[in-house]
Amino acid sequence: MNIQNTHQNSTSFHTKRGNRVFKKTENSKSWIFEKVINRRRYQFRVGKHLPTAKDLADEIDAYLLTNSMENTILKYKKGVSDPVNGRIPLIGEIVERYRLMAPSDLGVQKSSAKAYCNSLLHIIDKHKSLLELNDESVSEYKKGRLEGVNDEDDIKARKRSINSVLRNAKSLFGKEAMILYKGWNMDGVSSLMGSSSFKRVRKIYRLPPSDLVCRTFALCDQYESEGDTDSHIVLNLALNFGLRRNEIFNSRRAWIEIPDKGPARVGVFSERSFHVKSGEDGYAFGSAVSARKLLELSEGFDYLVSSRNPRTCLDPVVADLRGIGWGDKCKPLHECRKLYGSYLATTQSLYYAQKSLRHASAMTTNDFYADLMTDDSVISLWGT
Repeated sequence: MNIQNTHQNSTSFHTKRGNRVFKKTENSKSWIFEKVINRRRYQFRVGKHLPTAKDLADEIDAYLLTNSMENTILKYKKGVSDPVNGRIPLIGEIVERYRLMAPSDLGVQKSSAKAYCNSLLHIIDKHKSLLELNDESVSEYKKGRLEGVNDEDDIKARKRSINSVLRNAKSLFGKEAMILYKGWNMDGVSSLMGSSSFKRVRKIYRLPPSDLVCRTFALCDQYESEGDTDSHIVLNLALNFGLRRNEIFNSRRAWIEIPDKGPARVGVFSERSFHVKSGEDGYAFGSAVSARKLLELSEGFDYLVSSRNPRTCLDPVVADLRGIGWGDKCKPLHECRKLYGSYLATTQSLYYAQKSLRHASAMTTNDFYADLMTDDSVISLWGT
């Protein structure tokens, strides 16, 4: 397993974490990642595709921080498989390839790629062939998820969950994603892509009680008065600009624009390691007073939130929101985004809310992110 003069080989590149991948010779097909522990060299084949090889090398290096070399070899000894012309792949091979390549090749967020892959694995086992992802297996998945559920509301909720899983699983086989599997026989995806979702089970958005909205704004003020700057910024961006979790964490001072007149705006565009949810970049509009408060509290740092650990800055706010009445079955920060959508749709227009929330369709905004506000005391919360 020893390598001779690998550091002098011109076919080598460094990764984001400072690791190195290389080829043994100019004609080698696969990239290699080498790790030296106690003067012993260990090599891992990390695939033919350079961006994927770099990502996998960094993943192996990170895995070694908390795991033994023996366990690492067992997990990564096969590296990432390359498509073989005409061969029908296993579900596990498709999942592994998408998980490793989609973030770099398609710009899909790693968390989204993981969610899509997990959805496919909910439907069918990773050890099965793609051909076994047929009408029967998809139907069996649906029946299994509904088995033993009798309450009408629970049935609708379960069907919505099934629809979400099917939608996510189909994302692995979209037009752009199919480029990742070039060389494999992918004819078996037709059954999944042609499977229908349950109809008339959509959950239309309805505003929460007015007192819960008031408690939410009071919590934001409490953060400021107690000097909990990061928590205030997180909730401020959710309530007053409708930003998503990942957008909040990655938001920067340079994103904020405050004109002499009119609302402030926060630009949300892919940059650095941050990728906006597909097709939903643009500007989020909000109060100039809130925008100035964000700039004031961020104290000149590049990022608005000083903590660079998303769990450290986001999870405590989520816990506090649950503590004041947001239930365990919802995503509290996303509910704040919906609240803001309702405020904009009521005080401005549905079109204005759509543009600020950056939805491709106004129907999405209308059905899932906006309800009519009739309580003036609630509407006034955004004006303070």
